[in-house]
Amino acid sequence: MSFGDGAQGALGLPDPEMGPGGDAYEPTRVSGLPSDITSISAGHYHSLAIDSRGGLWAWGRNQEGQLGRDPLASRDSWNNPKRVEGLDHVNVCAAFASGVTSAAIGDDGSVWVWGKSKRGQLGLGRGITEAVIPRRVDALAGEKIVKVCS
Repeated sequence: MSFGDGAQGALGLPDPEMGPGGDAYEPTRVSGLPSDITSISAGHYHSLAIDSRGGLWAWGRNQEGQLGRDPLASRDSWNNPKRVEGLDHVNVCAAFASGVTSAAIGDDGSVWVWGKSKRGQLGLGRGITEAVIPRRVDALAGEKIVKVCS
């Protein structure tokens, strides 16, 4: 369920359901998500949801690639929850949605990041400011990470 500011598709609700302002004033079911969601992380304009099988779903603003899908995809599709591309082989156990970045932790402790970074928020090394699909943070390989945030 989601409610509040629906700008940029952040609520995951179809436009007709949200009305002219794009806001939802009561909890409303997010269609398109599996029924076995175990965890949610809400960022500024996008959200992430983990299902019981470790699949990660995203919806909302994608201007900076924080949904883990093609940032050139139609803006009309941003509010539709979709599986995050590039994590098919990862059993996600935790996720974090920030402003323009997203992160996930695999059950093996691996950390995956995507979105845009101006000052190293992705942790992928100097000069890497964007990841359209999730990339593993190699500098943390061998560590057992249990939580991530920014």
